[in-house]
Amino acid sequence: MVAWWRVVTDEAVVTIPNRGVPSPNAFDFYLAAGRSVSNTKQIDGALMPKPVVPMTLAQREALVRQNAGAFQSLHQGFAYEYRNPPALSILTPSPPFSVSAAWPALLLLQNQVREARGDWGGAAEALSMRSAWAKTCRVAAT
Repeated sequence: MVAWWRVVTDEAVVTIPNRGVPSPNAFDFYLAAGRSVSNTKQIDGALMPKPVVPMTLAQREALVRQNAGAFQSLHQGFAYEYRNPPALSILTPSPPFSVSAAWPALLLLQNQVREARGDWGGAAEALSMRSAWAKTCRVAAT
């Protein structure tokens, strides 16, 4: 009886290991870049197979240019190791969309704009950036 009471009343001790997030961390750059992405609804609309409001190539280029600062932050993040901060709450977003769900669409739009202009090297670069971003986030999340 005493053993049962002790098991029921003892508080569980949970130790959360501190895995040490590097500083600077690519996560910080990706988060800043994701927060600076503008016109996300227009970006999504530009990628629809049958858009409600068709966009010209010039309008698509303008969307990409408006996000030049976000691209710069993304590029800076590639130089660092990516580690998602530990989730200590249910409010902590999970990777990779914790940094921005807009990135895959924006990079795909950049690819399409460069491809339409005949810049095949630039189009390939946009796709490789998309792959690199996804790979770093996916690997760090596992």
